[in-house]
Amino acid sequence: MEAPSTDILMARQPIFDREMRVVAYELLYRSSGTNAAQIFDGNQATSDVLVSNFTSIFDNGTQRSVPAFINLTEDIISSNKLPSLDNKQVVLEVLEDVEVTEAVVESIKNLAAAGYRIALDDFEYTPAHDPLLHLAQIVKVDLTITRGDDLVKLVQQLRPFKVALLAEKIETKEEFRQCIDLGFKLFQGYFLSRPQIIEGRKIADNEIVLLELMSALDDPRATPEMLEKIIIRDPNLTLKLLRIVNSSRYALVNKIESLSQAIVMIGLNEIKKWTALISLSNNSNKPSELTRQTLITSHMCELIAEQTPGVNASSAFLVGMLSNLHVVLDISKEELMERLPMSDEITGALTERAGPLGGILRNSENYMNAKWEELDGVIDCHLYMTAYNESVSWASETMQLMHP
Repeated sequence: MEAPSTDILMARQPIFDREMRVVAYELLYRSSGTNAAQIFDGNQATSDVLVSNFTSIFDNGTQRSVPAFINLTEDIISSNKLPSLDNKQVVLEVLEDVEVTEAVVESIKNLAAAGYRIALDDFEYTPAHDPLLHLAQIVKVDLTITRGDDLVKLVQQLRPFKVALLAEKIETKEEFRQCIDLGFKLFQGYFLSRPQIIEGRKIADNEIVLLELMSALDDPRATPEMLEKIIIRDPNLTLKLLRIVNSSRYALVNKIESLSQAIVMIGLNEIKKWTALISLSNNSNKPSELTRQTLITSHMCELIAEQTPGVNASSAFLVGMLSNLHVVLDISKEELMERLPMSDEITGALTERAGPLGGILRNSENYMNAKWEELDGVIDCHLYMTAYNESVSWASETMQLMHP
């Protein structure tokens, strides 16, 4: 889809429930001199498509939409210039620097009366917040600001109010479990992208096959026959691959019934890509959001490489996909690289974000995490924005194809 403007950067961050299922996305944005109202307002169809693209996901075999959390600055609240958005599809976040005045409380009251759900962002309690707490449904607590005894105290202070607690900026699984014990219902942060390393853990047989396959995908000497020998050791992988090749995506005239035939018909690069994606999803017992994020990263790296002279798009796709493999396997990056002999170029990109491939991966990750201030100054931000938007849609379509 088309981006709303060349000077606007947008990304999304998942919000999970206790079972680590995605129940919403926070829409993050940056632009020069532009506020949320200008981003979403204007053409109603454009606003609807924009929100739909960022909140539509394929999960557990079905396509569904989840709500979008959108920040409200004091200017938007006081000016009453709220974007024209479906009140059932958005949650409005009141930012922490909004002063609690009578005018602000009245504006929030009107929004709540209009059917919008209200969240209070980066919350630190004072009695002055009581009027907003009576209007809000969700309170977001920043764990980098409020922790330890202060966190326990805040939870106790909020108990009289009918609000669900959302813990944000969770970095580890331990923090996630602690917040569950304290009664939090919603969770946000990078904890999903951290492996839960278990000392002495042995790699399972199917994971060994996965590592062997990943190594073969990076080997320029790999032939269709070599890949076929690895792939057929996994009947589930073989069936899924043939189903995808025979899908409407390729619109082939004749049905393909063997891997060797598939490799000839759609090409080695396409077979490499789908084999890697299916193998990764087959071997992951992680939440589906990890697969989704991996797909977005992979395709985003590929799209950017296609517009970058001297960079192989197939290698960029592989680097994006491998960037989260240690999380899937719950091992350290160091152990992964020991078990996964790759070319120096890909190894450097994965371990040090070095070289052109590493730069694309680093910038893609920073974009996805809304760390826009850490993007290289020489990159084409519009290219990254467009690649991200397209990759979000592609990931949803791809997860449908991979679903049995």
